[in-house]
Amino acid sequence: AVVSTQSTGSKHARHALVVTWAEKGAGIWYSGGTSGLKYTDPKQHKVDENVTVCDAFEVTNIVDSIGAGDTFTAGFIYGVVRLGVESLPECILRACKLASQKLQVHGLKLNSV
Repeated sequence: AVVSTQSTGSKHARHALVVTWAEKGAGIWYSGGTSGLKYTDPKQHKVDENVTVCDAFEVTNIVDSIGAGDTFTAGFIYGVVRLGVESLPECILRACKLASQKLQVHGLKLNSV
């Protein structure tokens, strides 16, 4: 997914590219650097000035993997709409959590967003 933002009164947009790595988690590359981003969980960490990652949640009993990627995408989009682009690390954290929950059930029965 590619996310583009532009602050009010700013001439420069900030772009982000979200990449998923299945059982390894997800990462975000930022064109404008990671300054000003919010980190709320130890699973989120800055790799360098332009990259943030979220480690995957451990899943011990995979029941059904069909739709896990779609669940990640839906959780990420929901997070961007609900929390805003300043919270992209939180968005991928929630998306990784939802995808891990999806792996543990048949079909789609999630507890929370």
